[in-house]
Amino acid sequence: MSVSQPVSALLVFHAHLPYVYRPGSGLTLEEYWFHEAMCDVYLPFADCMDRLLNGKVCSAVTLSVSPVLLSMWENPDLQQRTREILKRRVELGHKEKERLADKPGPASLASRYAGRYTDMLALFDKIDGKIIPRLRLYADHGLIQLIPAAATHPFLPLFKTEEAAFAQLYTAVTEFRRYFGFAPSGIWLPECGYTPMLEPILLRLGLRFTILEAPEDKAGDSGQGPAAPYVTPDGLRVFTRDAAASALVWSRDSGYPGHPDYREYYRDIGYELGRGTPAEQAYIRPYVLPDGTSVATGYKYCRITGAAGGADEAGGKAPYDAGRAAELAAVHARHFLASLGAAEPATTGGAAVDAAGSAADWAAAVPTVQAAAGLASPASAAAKRQPAEAPPASAPAGDAARQTRAELSDAELRYDRQASCAAPEAEPVRLSASYAGESGARPQAASVSEARLLPPRPVAVCAFDLELFGHWWHEGPLWLETLLREGDREQRRRYTASGSHSGPSLPDSEKQPVFLTPSLYEKRYAFGKGTAPVLSSWGRGGDARVWLNPATDWMYPLLHAAEEAMALAAARAARTDTAARKAHQALNVELDAISSSDPFSFYSSDPGPNRRDDENLSHTAITDRILRQAARELMLAQSSDWAFMIEAGEMAGYAAGRFHEHRNNFYQLLPILDDIDERQPAVLSPEKLELLHRMERSASLFPDVNWRAYLTGYLSETLAGKKRSQAPASALAAPLLEEQTAAQESETGKPSAGSSQAKPPAANSFTTGPNTGKKTSLRVLVLAWEFPPHLIGGLGRAVGDLTAQLARDGHTVHVITCRRDDEASDSLWNGVHVHRVEVLQSPESPAFLDWVFRLNIAMILRMERLLEENQELRFDILHAHDWLVYYAARDCRQALRLPLVATLHATEHGRKLGRLDDPVSRKIHAAESSLAELADKLIVCSDSMAEEVTSLFNLKKSGVTVIPNGLPAASDAESSRKPHPAPACAGDSGRTLRSAFAKRRILYLGRLVPEKNVPLLLAAFPYVLEQFPETELVIAGTGPEAASLSGLAAPFGDRVRFTGFADEAAKAELLAEADVCAIPSLYEPFGIVALEAMRAGVPLVAADTGGLAGLVEDGVDGFRLPPADPRAWAGKICLLLGDPELAALFTKRASAKLHTCFNMKEIGAATANVYQSAINCQRSTKTC
Repeated sequence: MSVSQPVSALLVFHAHLPYVYRPGSGLTLEEYWFHEAMCDVYLPFADCMDRLLNGKVCSAVTLSVSPVLLSMWENPDLQQRTREILKRRVELGHKEKERLADKPGPASLASRYAGRYTDMLALFDKIDGKIIPRLRLYADHGLIQLIPAAATHPFLPLFKTEEAAFAQLYTAVTEFRRYFGFAPSGIWLPECGYTPMLEPILLRLGLRFTILEAPEDKAGDSGQGPAAPYVTPDGLRVFTRDAAASALVWSRDSGYPGHPDYREYYRDIGYELGRGTPAEQAYIRPYVLPDGTSVATGYKYCRITGAAGGADEAGGKAPYDAGRAAELAAVHARHFLASLGAAEPATTGGAAVDAAGSAADWAAAVPTVQAAAGLASPASAAAKRQPAEAPPASAPAGDAARQTRAELSDAELRYDRQASCAAPEAEPVRLSASYAGESGARPQAASVSEARLLPPRPVAVCAFDLELFGHWWHEGPLWLETLLREGDREQRRRYTASGSHSGPSLPDSEKQPVFLTPSLYEKRYAFGKGTAPVLSSWGRGGDARVWLNPATDWMYPLLHAAEEAMALAAARAARTDTAARKAHQALNVELDAISSSDPFSFYSSDPGPNRRDDENLSHTAITDRILRQAARELMLAQSSDWAFMIEAGEMAGYAAGRFHEHRNNFYQLLPILDDIDERQPAVLSPEKLELLHRMERSASLFPDVNWRAYLTGYLSETLAGKKRSQAPASALAAPLLEEQTAAQESETGKPSAGSSQAKPPAANSFTTGPNTGKKTSLRVLVLAWEFPPHLIGGLGRAVGDLTAQLARDGHTVHVITCRRDDEASDSLWNGVHVHRVEVLQSPESPAFLDWVFRLNIAMILRMERLLEENQELRFDILHAHDWLVYYAARDCRQALRLPLVATLHATEHGRKLGRLDDPVSRKIHAAESSLAELADKLIVCSDSMAEEVTSLFNLKKSGVTVIPNGLPAASDAESSRKPHPAPACAGDSGRTLRSAFAKRRILYLGRLVPEKNVPLLLAAFPYVLEQFPETELVIAGTGPEAASLSGLAAPFGDRVRFTGFADEAAKAELLAEADVCAIPSLYEPFGIVALEAMRAGVPLVAADTGGLAGLVEDGVDGFRLPPADPRAWAGKICLLLGDPELAALFTKRASAKLHTCFNMKEIGAATANVYQSAINCQRSTKTC
């Protein structure tokens, strides 16, 4: 960047500390981080802003504050302790002057420090210990633009679900608005951590801009300069961090804070005297922690020094010269300004701080040559800028108080910068009520006419941790104040350079502000057109390695599981929560309309009304409290501070302990929800109430946290009544979008779905299905992940046939299932009410378990809507098919108080042939076991499955019922078979045999997965071709083995044909043309394909495996043999291909068995009997 072309600077300071408040524990080392920052960072920053405000300085900065830090600033306990520590520091200063009376240099420094802390104590008392209203004052006067950061400072790119990310960002917005009274227009993403998942969330929350790390190739810069802000195709405005300009401060090797003349942070008497003689230890003891742990006291007498000399006799640190350091800070400030091309480097005159400042604390700057400061010229510094590789030496990575940079956020600012600078004598312009946020309206800086905006301009975005200034870099506040004052002078010079405002104006390039905020840039300049950002951070390597590495990778699976558990718990609680739906309707219209408050006091030592009124709290109120606290605990566990500290090796044990503490708290809270009975008073045991109280006191932050934010991805569009076509193309926006608009809640008096009070039917209630009115007619709710007409495996066909039969028998059946393609959301299929939910992620994606989780939440919410849409609808029984619907089954069983019948159609242990050697398989196995244990009655499809599940899941045989799958009677179309005319010849037995050269087809029908053992057919096929060379092997199905099977089949050319997935029509056609159906499975719980072949009149060769053993009787109605010997399989297939009479005999017997043993009417009746038994067990006091 050339210094001849001045650029504006956007200074962003991020303030954040981990949540360290521990009520009742006394002053801890971790809490001391906060008080140290109050004394040395936050109060000095306010002091600096006060002087700038009084001096009518119009240089503006952007300040991001994490909601965690806001909550600690607001805490009266912490405020009181900060005041006590300030008083002790003043007291220590006076004692230090006496102790060092014979050492003029250190004694003078001690006097200076005591005076400084006296001023900070006076400022603290002046503002009553409240930093937040002071920041609002500075924002109102245009000195700062405020923006938030994600709630607990998480590294968002490592989140698993959009819902968890939304909850963090939504909480940040609501907390920001609660503290400052207006909505932010942008945000600082912690660690500049960005992933494309975040963009729709940010825009949805009204967060127009953020600050990101600039990509190496400057992508998205639109050719307007190396740091020209740009707007993405979807509308997010991006300011890219100028790593080179930031390196002037941040660089470990060359950054200003590492200069040898600046104060050394680590040489503090709190450490040095604490390790000294017994007298020295006794002297310092009142000023360290109560347990004697050494901490920094703020009294430091050494400078950084360096290898060039100036060290003391022991080769240590040289004495600190505060006056020289102050001069140096002023020089560094001017150097930084000149390096931006904003002004010529100042080498003479001028005080570092104007008369409004405190000359007693800070020495005036005197003429200093740049060489003495160790600086290159600004021009060469700008030309040689390189991205910073590490923090400055004065702020070593890994210190527990947190050197890592944090998130930045922005509050709306309506300060007319140009007018203020053009009229330097005028009073600072205050925000109007609407702009300041008193009215609750969100300012619309983005609405400025594009025609009035100047072209995009480069901006040097320099982002720093606020904690650097005053804590690590003692002279940082002086540097900052000098920088802003010099920038103000330069700004005024630009607008008065022509001598008068009536004279010729300066070129726009000369008029551009020295310091900008994001909102001021929006008002003045256009944004370039850029591309969508990619995953990035400002951490080492520009990726996630600082937070995800071998030392921390164990944390994220645990956090991901907790994200899912929180979303599921929220979905369960939202079923009957009218407030949740109303809140989300408002959220989609105007997020600012949502506000809430917790029923308990946060900081009072008195337990407050919460403890006194616990027994009178309703079910909804206690559920709300539990979920609010669960959200807090999850968010605190997600803080990036813990991973950062573990990776850095500083306070790693503490960080890991905090992570486990919050995660364990989270998992202790969720089971309490299961103990709340909607039909009983919501009285928890004293132990659980005390547990809840303890957590509420320990994590007393975010009083407006809204657990319903974890529902946003599922409820937002349906509850807002939006059409499906209006939804953004994002998984967050609408995984469960329905084409129909959601029913609107009535304002008052609507009973819950479980109430016995009479209710009017909803306007869009479903047409009831066949119901004979007999007492035996049941109302059945079925959960199944697949259902006709679009099928993947045999489960969907079995569920479809069973439910259709139940409907024919007069039962009312509702099925909640997955929606595919253009299927209607609600339909009537063969008398069955089918309700389909949409999950935009594909079940074939690598994240299969994610899809299952989302499907279950979708089913839970659809069940709730079903009851709302038809308020007279009740169910008698719940039937869950297979593990994929376990979570929804568990929830519906509890919510509706229904007996649960479960059908396990297969097991993961069987599918994997006993090898549960990967995490996904083990999770599936666990879900199967949980479903089997949860069910009041368990159904399996074969005797082999009964033996398998009783053994695997330690079940009683009496609790397992075998009901085979069946098929409805074949239609004429299904039963018709195309003849295969062929010349006949006489065989040895005298039977009519087919010619060896007639065309024949062997059919495999099923999924292409390892347990189906399709390679066995390919291995047998050469032996078949030896006898019948015109035979074709047709493999119909899809699955992960498709590619490898195609490779095995390549030598056979067109003799092996892969058809891909076969729908019902294609399947019927394939069966009609087949001569033999082969099922070589290694594992087959039942074998629905065998029934389909029987009904189609196709002879079977099946494996002697699992349920097939009960379907095919070897040598009677088919052949059955072990799935191992290719020659044996080829021999049985050839027998059927060459002997039509034998084939016909087998198919005749198989058809008779089909109608006798697998009759759907009998299967439906048997299933209804199991339903009735489960209902009777629930109603009975007997053990069933």
